[in-house]
Amino acid sequence: MNYKFENEIQFAIENQKSIIVNYENSLSRTIDPYIVYVSSTGKTLFDGYQTEGYSQTGSIPAWRRFNVSEITCIEVTNNTFDIRLDYNPNNSDRYSSIISKI
Repeated sequence: MNYKFENEIQFAIENQKSIIVNYENSLSRTIDPYIVYVSSTGKTLFDGYQTEGYSQTGSIPAWRRFNVSEITCIEVTNNTFDIRLDYNPNNSDRYSSIISKI
């Protein structure tokens, strides 16, 4: 686990700042992060609304789930975002243990 990345995501959530994330061997993604949590399988994940960048499915913008342990680089931008009306922080099926959320 890279706690530095987790802490940067938490900072971005608390300040509603967009982040730019890279995974190993992939292009960057611009994401508005909303919640960091531990999944029922014990992985530290975060959910965010991806606004730009690489996507395997190609549909952007869209809600996405990201695995913190697969991040190789992260940048907290100065760009802020408004909370989306379709954000649901109470998805108990997905969030085993919440670390930080909007």
